[in-house]
Amino acid sequence: MKRILVIVLKIIGLVLLNALLIAFSFWLYYGPTKEILWYTESLNDVEYWMILPFLLGLIFCFTVYKKFRYVGIGLTALCYSLSLFLLFFTNKQFASEGNYKTVSLYSARETKDAYFLHVSIYGWSCRVKVSPENCFLADSVKVRIDKGLFGMRNITQDVIIEETNNCEHAAIDSTHVLRSHSLAGGELAEKRCFSGAIFHYTQCIQLDSITSDFYLHRGLIYLVQKDYKNALIDILQAASLEYSSIKGKGISRFDGQDLAAIASDLKGMLERKEYAAIGENMDNLGALINLKSNIKLIKLCAEKLKEK
Repeated sequence: MKRILVIVLKIIGLVLLNALLIAFSFWLYYGPTKEILWYTESLNDVEYWMILPFLLGLIFCFTVYKKFRYVGIGLTALCYSLSLFLLFFTNKQFASEGNYKTVSLYSARETKDAYFLHVSIYGWSCRVKVSPENCFLADSVKVRIDKGLFGMRNITQDVIIEETNNCEHAAIDSTHVLRSHSLAGGELAEKRCFSGAIFHYTQCIQLDSITSDFYLHRGLIYLVQKDYKNALIDILQAASLEYSSIKGKGISRFDGQDLAAIASDLKGMLERKEYAAIGENMDNLGALINLKSNIKLIKLCAEKLKEK
């Protein structure tokens, strides 16, 4: 009976050991390795071709070495994941600095903790982590591409959005002036003709000063240009109008405080160049979930102005 118990415990221990090795292998592959793969051109899908020699090695060791059978599956999975991680990690760490390449842009997205651009390059699509200033939906951006140690190219987070002079746009319709200026502003912003886009959004604001989108779009362009003061003014105004609209519909409350009054106080701080105080006061608006994106940008602008 004791012998049977020992055998059972041994089997359970080996199963658990293999399970732990496999679990760690999955974490290594879908965690650190996948993070690197997001930014790496995998030549001929090397991560899939590498499976074959490991499978052949597993079959050989299972056939020849009896003791290997106890932990063979877990060890093979671990060795594969570890080899793959070391391959791509070394390729990235010892890469030589490359040149900038203009790439097409699919989307610009904000997550809870970061900003990303989805770009198309060399026939493969990837996600590039960027600063808030560069999270802007344009027709294209410039990204620095480094040459990896093993020849696999790496997309860096070094992104440039350059202004162009391609400022052609649809004519302004005299019967729909506001809409025409809004469409022209969006068209020029996507083409990276920022001066023209700012002009048309300014016209929109003069025609309709209570729509938050016009302030926000113009503020985001100022942010791309790193004109943090004007970006702060516009995004703050957009947040104020947005909250006023939500409050008027009875959708949200803010502890009995009026955002318009808060916005007025913040503008006073801006005039007095109290940039640190602006960032601290934005924490008071954290309860407004639908305004969190604007709040983060306002705090960013305040921090940048404080550094100057």
